[in-house]
Amino acid sequence: ANGEGSVSRIHAAMNNFSRNKMGPTPAEKMCKKKLGKEGKEVNNVFESHRYYIAYIIAAASKVFDIKVLYYTFHVFGFFILLYIVYRILRESDIDIFPALLFTMLVFVHPAFSLSISGQLYAERFFIPFAIIFLYFLNKKDLSLIGLYVSALFICLISERAPLMLGIFLVGYIILFWNSIDKKRKIHLSVIASTFLTFALYSLNILRNS
Repeated sequence: ANGEGSVSRIHAAMNNFSRNKMGPTPAEKMCKKKLGKEGKEVNNVFESHRYYIAYIIAAASKVFDIKVLYYTFHVFGFFILLYIVYRILRESDIDIFPALLFTMLVFVHPAFSLSISGQLYAERFFIPFAIIFLYFLNKKDLSLIGLYVSALFICLISERAPLMLGIFLVGYIILFWNSIDKKRKIHLSVIASTFLTFALYSLNILRNS
């Protein structure tokens, strides 16, 4: 969005710490090193992960400020999680007050309340799309559009997102083999195969790059 491509100085600093073996350096040796200004080194994050969703964000940044856009998507994703939790409870015939109470418990739980203020990176988009996918996955009436659209965005996030959900779907199909109908098995098998194939393809690109 800034003309330099998908880059990160944070990623460069992490590489300096791990790949350049700065971590094991003795403290006394580190203290003797001269301090300098922050380097201008940047790393193309596509060398480590396949963030295809960055292309969509880059296109949207031509209209909106990139920081506002990213923070908005980030916060919106977490509140989508709360909305889906509430909706699942209401569709399960839970009264409004108990459903709101449980949703508030999710909101104040450290896994939610603390993680929303964590580091911004593309995998954060996995939260809303994964919960939307799981919502459509467990609906009694199969929603193919919801499943396939959310699955598409999950593939665009990074190679790790489809890999995790692909493995999850394989286990889901095996565990619920006798309780899900043939049509659902076929579509879930197609999505699981696509997830795993796309993840392995992306990993192969990273390995050879």
